[in-house]
Amino acid sequence: MILFVDTIHHYQNPALQTDDGFCRLRIYGANVGTVIVLSELAENLGVSVTNAAAALATELARIYPLDPDTTFWIEHYGAFSYKGGDCDETFDLVTFTWRNRTASNVQWKRLTADELHAMLPDGVEA
Repeated sequence: MILFVDTIHHYQNPALQTDDGFCRLRIYGANVGTVIVLSELAENLGVSVTNAAAALATELARIYPLDPDTTFWIEHYGAFSYKGGDCDETFDLVTFTWRNRTASNVQWKRLTADELHAMLPDGVEA
């Protein structure tokens, strides 16, 4: 797996069209396709990656050369997601309905550690 991007990504609140959210964005090239990991950060006082999921996916698919049919979207939360947080990490596979390169109908499925690691090659931590 190749790490193509590891950055802080700023995004708009889909309801207000204001630039008020940000998250850690990682884009990996993997055997299964492209894996996007969006990590919620405690310092983000804007809209969460959960509430902006469809808008974020649409935006990122336009910015980067992503094929929605071969891109897997992972939402990532952990202690780093909450001020004073002391919680376990969670990873959710996020799926969308795509029409004209626009994501909608968001669905989440909690991934077990084994399911997550099956998507990521040996030695790669999300």
